[in-house]
Amino acid sequence: MKTISLMSAKGGCSKTTTSINIAVGLSKTSKVLLIDLDPQGNSSKRFFANYMELEGICELLRKEKGYEECIYHTQFENLDIIPSKKNLFVLKKEMLYASHGIQQLKLKNALDPIRRDYDYIIIDNHPDIDLLISNALMCSDMVIIPVNPDADSVELSDSIEGMNLTLQNIREAIEEGEIPEMQFRILLTMTDNTKASRVFEDYLRSVYGDYVLNSCINYQSAPVKNKNKSGGFVIEKNDTRIGNSYKALVDEIRSIS
Repeated sequence: MKTISLMSAKGGCSKTTTSINIAVGLSKTSKVLLIDLDPQGNSSKRFFANYMELEGICELLRKEKGYEECIYHTQFENLDIIPSKKNLFVLKKEMLYASHGIQQLKLKNALDPIRRDYDYIIIDNHPDIDLLISNALMCSDMVIIPVNPDADSVELSDSIEGMNLTLQNIREAIEEGEIPEMQFRILLTMTDNTKASRVFEDYLRSVYGDYVLNSCINYQSAPVKNKNKSGGFVIEKNDTRIGNSYKALVDEIRSIS
């Protein structure tokens, strides 16, 4: 069983779209649980229009409900989800006033009884550095950091800054003994054939080498813009550039031991 967090301190880098498409892709051959750890509930709303009415990750972490009441089957045979909604904002504040170490273990403790039921757990995190992110790190085997090319120069890139903040958070957690050594990978998203995009990719690969995944997610506006109709499951769109790039990413993730 492997737990993979999609994480970035910067928003707008296709983190949620990537999370749900990795989960859908892996579910073709494996049992997968997707956890929405974003108070905005962006992953949850892709699967359930009534996600605001569902018990989910907040109730599970508060121990108000058991995991059997917070896990929902999706339209994909091997894919379940623990949804999220805005009450997770309240839980974040509550966690600040309790014992720090205990709060960091909330998600790990909640998942321990159900890990054996899944081959993969995918966590869609919100764009921040806080106790929710610490919880995700405590139970993750790998962190994937989506990074998209900016219009600005590489040196001024918000994407690079968001990635570096995320990497710094991981390194500090390892150095302080809060988490063991873990794998991390950088994923290029929303790439195209422009010179700026190529320069951005060349920079990442020259600095981070094998930590940058071979797979790149191509920019293709139409399927993503129609995500409210399609659920954002672009991996299901056969013979499209973005669908094929997500299929390649899923194959690469499977190959990483």
